[in-house]
Amino acid sequence: MKIHDFRTRKGSARFTMTAGHRIAPLVAEALAEWVAATVRADDASCRLLDVACGSGTLALRLARELPDMRISGVDASPNMIAQAQERATSEGLANERLSFAPMDAQHLAFAPASFDAATCNLGFPFFAHPAEAMAEIRRVLVPGAPFWASVPDRQSWREFFEVVYEVVPDATQLLRGFMARLEQAQRLLPSLEQAGFEVTHQELLRLPFAFANGHEAVTFFNDLFSLFTTLPAPLERRLSRTLDERFPGGVATSYVALLTCARRDDAAVSVAPAEAPPSATH
Repeated sequence: MKIHDFRTRKGSARFTMTAGHRIAPLVAEALAEWVAATVRADDASCRLLDVACGSGTLALRLARELPDMRISGVDASPNMIAQAQERATSEGLANERLSFAPMDAQHLAFAPASFDAATCNLGFPFFAHPAEAMAEIRRVLVPGAPFWASVPDRQSWREFFEVVYEVVPDATQLLRGFMARLEQAQRLLPSLEQAGFEVTHQELLRLPFAFANGHEAVTFFNDLFSLFTTLPAPLERRLSRTLDERFPGGVATSYVALLTCARRDDAAVSVAPAEAPPSATH
């Protein structure tokens, strides 16, 4: 199975139609609440870097809620950056306090201590070298600066994938690349600690996810990550039928994201391994 490259025009368009529409905005809303609560108590004119900003969902929300904040959004995909700039213009938010630029998280073109805070909404799973990206984000932050991030959790769509593993032969091999993305919550904490961050808070955000029927569910995952496009048509239909039998009222599942708040740790204090994230919803 080939994961879509969101740096391409086709890949970025697919993201916008799927995850960019049904997932990223809801996670961004929760993450923005954390940011706003902290910044309002401190300095609304702070400089914030939004890493892997995609089409600007989180940056634009923060720009609306905290108009004095200076926000720089960066993403490895020029197509995503073009979408973010277009959205900023259409929403009347294009000004000197909000900017977007194509930039790889591992090579940020900013001087050390350029920002008072940073965010990364669901971008971590797409970093080729997570620890290096975290270290680069730390480099451009001032001492003690907060960093808010979200990552998919492996509990996402669990009810749906239980049926997939039951029906599809070799499902483990078929879904290996996709499931690797959902395992990133386990890698975030070690990557942050290795880069010199102290994690101060984590919690799970559980978003109800419903499909009208099995066919709609299979189509969604094909549109998002081409998960089942290599399946023979009879097997794909069998998967859809089994989902309809298991969920006669529509496929009910949930998307789960791990929200994390950390800070640049200049005391170089060793951070003990965190306890397992709570199962409660945000």
